[in-house]
Amino acid sequence: MMSVLEYALDISKEVSEILDKCRELGIDVKNEESELNENDIVDLDNIFLLNKNSLKPKKKKKFSATTITHLKGKLSHNLRAITITM
Repeated sequence: MMSVLEYALDISKEVSEILDKCRELGIDVKNEESELNENDIVDLDNIFLLNKNSLKPKKKKKFSATTITHLKGKLSHNLRAITITM
């Protein structure tokens, strides 16, 4: 058994997210100090840790040509600064 807070910390999620999901699943919780039993933890793990959506590759963010040029300029400036200080 563990509290909602302990579980949230264990899986790096917000307590509010855990509480909301518990309520969706019909798990009786009131606050972060509410205790989760082994079955509750397994149910939550199946949602948060074994979620098929989390296995999907993330979409690549597309940058505009202006942004890319700006980033290249910053990178080149930073590399020059590193070279000078060495």
